[in-house]
Amino acid sequence: MTLFKTPTIPPWIQKLSCSGYKNVFELGLGNANLYGTETLLGDWDGNVLFIAKDFAPVDDIVAVMRREKQLDRVFRHNDGDGRYRTGLKTNSRLLRFVYGDAGRSMLDGHRNLDCGALYISACFFLKEGSDGSSNLTGWRLGAAVFEGSLRVAQFVIDSMPNLRAIACLGAEAETLVAKLEYGSAHVRRLPHPSRGANADFEAGWTALMREAELKVENGAISYSG
Repeated sequence: MTLFKTPTIPPWIQKLSCSGYKNVFELGLGNANLYGTETLLGDWDGNVLFIAKDFAPVDDIVAVMRREKQLDRVFRHNDGDGRYRTGLKTNSRLLRFVYGDAGRSMLDGHRNLDCGALYISACFFLKEGSDGSSNLTGWRLGAAVFEGSLRVAQFVIDSMPNLRAIACLGAEAETLVAKLEYGSAHVRRLPHPSRGANADFEAGWTALMREAELKVENGAISYSG
Protein backbone atom coordinates (compact mmCIF):
# COMPACT_ATOMS: atom_id res chain seq x y z
CA MET A 1 0.00 0.00 0.00
CA THR A 2 1.28 3.46 -0.92
CA LEU A 3 1.82 5.80 2.02
CA PHE A 4 0.73 9.43 2.02
CA LYS A 5 1.15 12.58 4.08
CA THR A 6 -2.20 13.86 2.85
CA PRO A 7 -4.13 15.56 5.67
CA THR A 8 -7.53 14.24 6.65
CA ILE A 9 -9.75 15.07 3.69
CA PRO A 10 -12.80 17.03 4.85
CA PRO A 11 -16.28 15.89 3.74
CA TRP A 12 -16.91 19.07 1.76
CA ILE A 13 -14.09 18.16 -0.66
CA GLN A 14 -15.43 14.64 -1.13
CA LYS A 15 -18.88 16.05 -1.95
CA LEU A 16 -17.83 18.67 -4.53
CA SER A 17 -19.39 18.23 -7.97
CA CYS A 18 -19.79 20.00 -11.30
CA SER A 19 -21.22 19.27 -14.74
CA GLY A 20 -18.87 17.61 -17.24
CA TYR A 21 -16.46 16.46 -14.55
CA LYS A 22 -16.28 13.91 -11.75
CA ASN A 23 -14.87 14.12 -8.28
CA VAL A 24 -12.41 11.24 -7.79
CA PHE A 25 -14.28 10.30 -4.63
CA GLU A 26 -17.31 9.43 -6.76
CA LEU A 27 -15.37 6.49 -8.23
CA GLY A 28 -15.20 4.49 -5.01
CA LEU A 29 -11.44 3.96 -5.01
CA GLY A 30 -11.06 4.49 -1.29
CA ASN A 31 -8.07 6.72 -2.06
CA ALA A 32 -6.34 8.60 0.76
CA ASN A 33 -4.74 11.10 -1.64
CA LEU A 34 -6.35 14.21 -3.13
CA TYR A 35 -4.27 14.12 -6.32
CA GLY A 36 -2.89 11.22 -8.34
CA THR A 37 0.51 12.90 -8.60
CA GLU A 38 1.06 12.70 -4.84
CA THR A 39 2.53 9.26 -5.44
CA LEU A 40 5.37 10.97 -7.33
CA LEU A 41 5.89 14.13 -5.28
CA GLY A 42 3.74 13.99 -2.18
CA ASP A 43 5.62 15.83 0.54
CA TRP A 44 3.08 18.07 2.28
CA ASP A 45 5.87 19.24 4.60
CA GLY A 46 7.90 20.35 1.58
CA ASN A 47 8.92 23.83 0.46
CA VAL A 48 7.65 23.68 -3.13
CA LEU A 49 4.22 23.23 -4.67
CA PHE A 50 4.09 22.21 -8.35
CA ILE A 51 0.75 22.80 -10.06
CA ALA A 52 0.04 21.32 -13.52
CA LYS A 53 -3.27 21.36 -15.48
CA ASP A 54 -5.17 18.17 -14.65
CA PHE A 55 -4.97 14.43 -14.17
CA ALA A 56 -6.12 11.70 -16.57
CA PRO A 57 -9.73 11.73 -17.84
CA VAL A 58 -12.39 9.54 -16.23
CA ASP A 59 -12.42 6.88 -18.98
CA ASP A 60 -8.71 6.25 -18.50
CA ILE A 61 -9.12 5.82 -14.76
CA VAL A 62 -12.07 3.47 -15.18
CA ALA A 63 -10.01 1.38 -17.62
CA VAL A 64 -7.25 1.05 -15.01
CA MET A 65 -9.84 0.12 -12.38
CA ARG A 66 -10.97 -2.78 -14.55
CA ARG A 67 -7.41 -4.12 -14.85
CA GLU A 68 -6.10 -3.36 -11.37
CA LYS A 69 -7.17 -5.66 -8.52
CA GLN A 70 -5.86 -3.26 -5.86
CA LEU A 71 -8.00 -0.13 -6.08
CA ASP A 72 -5.55 1.83 -3.93
CA ARG A 73 -3.07 1.55 -6.83
CA VAL A 74 -5.34 3.19 -9.41
CA PHE A 75 -5.12 6.89 -8.60
CA ARG A 76 -1.37 7.34 -9.01
CA HIS A 77 1.15 8.91 -11.37
CA ASN A 78 2.39 7.36 -14.61
CA ASP A 79 5.74 5.71 -13.85
CA GLY A 80 6.02 3.89 -17.16
CA ASP A 81 4.11 0.73 -16.29
CA GLY A 82 1.54 1.40 -19.02
CA ARG A 83 -1.45 2.16 -16.81
CA TYR A 84 -2.03 5.62 -18.29
CA ARG A 85 -1.56 7.04 -21.78
CA THR A 86 -0.25 10.42 -20.68
CA GLY A 87 2.00 11.86 -18.01
CA LEU A 88 5.17 9.80 -18.35
CA LYS A 89 7.08 12.38 -20.39
CA THR A 90 5.98 15.17 -18.07
CA ASN A 91 6.93 13.25 -14.93
CA SER A 92 10.31 12.15 -16.28
CA ARG A 93 11.33 15.59 -17.49
CA LEU A 94 10.08 17.34 -14.36
CA LEU A 95 12.22 15.09 -12.18
CA ARG A 96 15.26 15.61 -14.40
CA PHE A 97 14.84 19.40 -14.54
CA VAL A 98 14.33 19.74 -10.79
CA TYR A 99 16.42 16.98 -9.22
CA GLY A 100 19.07 16.47 -11.90
CA ASP A 101 20.61 13.00 -12.07
CA ALA A 102 19.03 12.10 -8.72
CA GLY A 103 15.60 12.42 -10.33
CA ARG A 104 16.23 9.56 -12.73
CA SER A 105 15.75 7.07 -9.91
CA MET A 106 12.66 8.75 -8.41
CA LEU A 107 10.11 7.93 -11.11
CA ASP A 108 8.74 4.94 -9.20
CA GLY A 109 7.75 7.30 -6.39
CA HIS A 110 9.94 5.83 -3.66
CA ARG A 111 10.96 9.33 -2.51
CA ASN A 112 7.49 10.87 -2.65
CA LEU A 113 7.27 11.60 1.07
CA ASP A 114 10.69 13.21 1.61
CA CYS A 115 11.37 14.92 -1.74
CA GLY A 116 10.59 18.42 -0.46
CA ALA A 117 7.78 19.05 -2.97
CA LEU A 118 4.09 18.42 -3.52
CA TYR A 119 2.69 17.96 -7.04
CA ILE A 120 -1.00 18.69 -7.69
CA SER A 121 -3.38 19.60 -10.52
CA ALA A 122 -4.96 23.02 -11.02
CA CYS A 123 -8.20 21.22 -11.83
CA PHE A 124 -9.19 19.07 -8.87
CA PHE A 125 -11.92 17.38 -10.92
CA LEU A 126 -11.53 14.69 -13.58
CA LYS A 127 -12.80 15.39 -17.09
CA GLU A 128 -15.56 13.05 -18.20
CA GLY A 129 -14.78 11.08 -21.34
CA SER A 130 -11.43 10.02 -22.76
CA ASP A 131 -9.82 13.17 -24.19
CA GLY A 132 -6.72 13.80 -22.12
CA SER A 133 -5.43 16.73 -24.18
CA SER A 134 -8.42 19.05 -24.57
CA ASN A 135 -8.85 22.35 -22.76
CA LEU A 136 -10.63 22.52 -19.44
CA THR A 137 -14.25 23.34 -20.27
CA GLY A 138 -15.56 26.24 -18.18
CA TRP A 139 -12.17 27.06 -16.63
CA ARG A 140 -13.04 30.59 -15.55
CA LEU A 141 -13.85 32.55 -12.43
CA GLY A 142 -17.37 31.82 -11.21
CA ALA A 143 -17.67 28.41 -12.91
CA ALA A 144 -18.17 25.40 -10.65
CA VAL A 145 -15.08 23.56 -11.94
CA PHE A 146 -12.87 26.59 -11.26
CA GLU A 147 -14.40 27.59 -7.93
CA GLY A 148 -14.31 24.04 -6.59
CA SER A 149 -10.70 23.58 -7.66
CA LEU A 150 -9.86 26.92 -6.10
CA ARG A 151 -11.25 25.86 -2.73
CA VAL A 152 -9.32 22.59 -2.77
CA ALA A 153 -6.09 24.32 -3.82
CA GLN A 154 -6.49 26.79 -0.96
CA PHE A 155 -6.92 23.83 1.40
CA VAL A 156 -3.65 22.43 0.04
CA ILE A 157 -1.74 25.67 0.55
CA ASP A 158 -3.17 26.12 4.04
CA SER A 159 -1.98 22.57 4.83
CA MET A 160 1.65 23.17 3.77
CA PRO A 161 3.39 24.77 6.78
CA ASN A 162 6.77 25.10 5.05
CA LEU A 163 5.65 26.41 1.65
CA ARG A 164 8.16 28.80 0.10
CA ALA A 165 7.63 28.48 -3.66
CA ILE A 166 4.81 27.75 -6.12
CA ALA A 167 5.67 26.63 -9.64
CA CYS A 168 2.79 27.06 -12.11
CA LEU A 169 3.25 24.60 -14.96
CA GLY A 170 1.07 26.32 -17.54
CA ALA A 171 -1.67 28.92 -17.91
CA GLU A 172 -4.37 27.02 -16.03
CA ALA A 173 -2.24 26.85 -12.90
CA GLU A 174 -1.26 30.50 -13.20
CA THR A 175 -4.92 31.54 -13.48
CA LEU A 176 -5.78 29.54 -10.38
CA VAL A 177 -2.89 30.79 -8.26
CA ALA A 178 -3.80 34.40 -9.06
CA LYS A 179 -6.95 33.88 -6.96
CA LEU A 180 -5.28 32.09 -4.03
CA GLU A 181 -3.87 33.38 -0.77
CA TYR A 182 -0.33 32.07 -0.37
CA GLY A 183 1.37 34.46 2.02
CA SER A 184 5.03 35.17 1.34
CA ALA A 185 5.61 32.20 -0.99
CA HIS A 186 7.32 33.03 -4.29
CA VAL A 187 5.39 32.25 -7.49
CA ARG A 188 6.60 31.70 -11.04
CA ARG A 189 5.02 30.35 -14.20
CA LEU A 190 7.30 27.77 -15.79
CA PRO A 191 6.92 26.11 -19.21
CA HIS A 192 5.10 22.80 -19.04
CA PRO A 193 7.77 20.07 -18.72
CA SER A 194 6.47 18.18 -21.76
CA ARG A 195 6.65 21.25 -23.99
CA GLY A 196 8.94 24.19 -24.63
CA ALA A 197 12.70 24.58 -24.53
CA ASN A 198 14.74 22.97 -21.79
CA ALA A 199 16.65 26.20 -21.23
CA ASP A 200 13.45 28.16 -20.55
CA PHE A 201 12.30 25.75 -17.85
CA GLU A 202 15.73 25.53 -16.27
CA ALA A 203 16.11 29.33 -16.22
CA GLY A 204 12.74 29.80 -14.56
CA TRP A 205 13.33 27.04 -12.05
CA THR A 206 16.76 28.40 -11.13
CA ALA A 207 15.27 31.86 -10.59
CA LEU A 208 12.47 30.49 -8.39
CA MET A 209 14.94 28.50 -6.31
CA ARG A 210 17.10 31.57 -5.84
CA GLU A 211 14.18 33.80 -4.84
CA ALA A 212 12.86 31.26 -2.34
CA GLU A 213 16.35 30.42 -1.01
CA LEU A 214 16.03 26.73 -1.82
CA LYS A 215 18.48 24.05 -2.84
CA VAL A 216 18.34 20.50 -4.19
CA GLU A 217 20.54 18.02 -2.39
CA ASN A 218 20.46 14.21 -2.22
CA GLY A 219 17.20 13.99 -4.13
CA ALA A 220 15.29 16.49 -2.00
CA ILE A 221 14.46 20.20 -2.04
CA SER A 222 15.25 22.09 1.16
CA TYR A 223 15.55 25.62 2.51
CA SER A 224 19.10 26.95 2.30
CA GLY A 225 18.64 30.09 4.39
